Amino acid sequence: MTWELLLSVAAPRALVELGITHVLDVRQECDDAELWSYVPEVTYRWDGIDDAGQRVLGEWFEGIFTWAVDALEDPAARLLTHCHMGINRGPSAGFAVLLG
Repeated sequence: MTWELLLSVAAPRALVELGITHVLDVRQECDDAELWSYVPEVTYRWDGIDDAGQRVLGEWFEGIFTWAVDALEDPAARLLTHCHMGINRGPSAGFAVLLG
């Protein structure tokens, strides 16, 4: 583990302390699977998509929705959806889960 990665594990540990059990990362530009591999208490899914203002196909939403609903069958589960800026992709993913 590099020093940078060791330092970056502190943020995921803080999320665990807040009760986060699942993370849905929708950034196309970065996949944090290696980082989350050091935090086995959290199930991580990367489903990156570009943020270019394009119309997003229903298949993408169906995939993340199905994964999230399965995760949230456990009443103790807490899901975090995020992207890079928190403007389009992450909130859209979160709304898709809530609307389902």
